[in-house]
Amino acid sequence: MPKIRHLRTKKPPEGFEDIEPTLAEFAQKMKDAENEPHEGKRRVESLWPIFRLHHQRSRYVYDLYYKREAITQEVYEYCLKNGYADANLIAKWKKPGFERLCCLRCIQPKDTNFGTTCICRVPKSKLEEGRVVECVLCGCRGCSSTDFTSTKKEPRNRPRNAGDEDDTGNPYVIPEDPLDHSSHSRHVEHRQRGKESDDE
Repeated sequence: MPKIRHLRTKKPPEGFEDIEPTLAEFAQKMKDAENEPHEGKRRVESLWPIFRLHHQRSRYVYDLYYKREAITQEVYEYCLKNGYADANLIAKWKKPGFERLCCLRCIQPKDTNFGTTCICRVPKSKLEEGRVVECVLCGCRGCSSTDFTSTKKEPRNRPRNAGDEDDTGNPYVIPEDPLDHSSHSRHVEHRQRGKESDDE
């Protein structure tokens, strides 16, 4: 959870204001998820939206720094230090085989019945055909790196905020999230709404 900023808080580095609107959108969605009613849900299921948003926010910062080189090291370290991204989760993403890891709990043997990793870490090619996997810890439906292998290279220095357009006119989309059940690509809509109001 991001630290509360006050008068004694160190001023954010230059460039942080470019990604602050998207981080604020994540913070608002996190509050909504925490206040969402839990009637009719299993106890563990009520935490899934929080795990999903935590993953998305960390992936957003990770991609901006390591894949698109759209933020400086100072901004990246500021995000880690102030809780805008999970440093431990990102450290795992940098290791082979963990590039799409959903959460740290899924690789802790003590949290499973048989002392192994979670079922969501098993590649889909190793599972029975047509079997639907759903992690009870975070709701992940598969985060094995082999399931997301792609030869397509992402362009560097892309816009920082969702909804901004790159040189080709394509809007920036939040990275794929294995915890997202409805879609693997989402637009953050605050920029889109702003554009629509300008057009009117």
